[in-house]
Amino acid sequence: MTNNLIPNIAKMLGVEIGEKFKIEGDAVTYEFRAGGLYGDHGTDAEALEALICGNAEIIKQPLKPKAGEMYWTFGLYSLQDPLWVVTSARWRNSPSDMAMLEHGWVFNSRKAAEDMLPSAAQARGFRYYTTSGATGKIKGTS
Repeated sequence: MTNNLIPNIAKMLGVEIGEKFKIEGDAVTYEFRAGGLYGDHGTDAEALEALICGNAEIIKQPLKPKAGEMYWTFGLYSLQDPLWVVTSARWRNSPSDMAMLEHGWVFNSRKAAEDMLPSAAQARGFRYYTTSGATGKIKGTS
């Protein structure tokens, strides 16, 4: 018996098992499960083939946490030195939560937020710092 390759396929395509997404030009919501690619009406081998062959593009859906759930986003290191950093927050359905969601700046992991931080900060002309490793060592750009 061979290994189930669906988790590897999902990872190669940049999504996680159970993460909801759309395919460009399609109104259906999809997700990978252990048994394959599922759309609104069950498994979808045609969409899976299109993704694997590079004929379709995944459009990630913004994560909207439930009230009280933690998420990762961007914040300021300090008011005196406006460096952008990754920070955690609790979802409260506040105006700032909603603004972060509208910008696509709500993430389910620190890594996902740190991966997006450089492009988000640079596009707006800000410097940023990212942390890495258990030591919390800071590396940055200017």
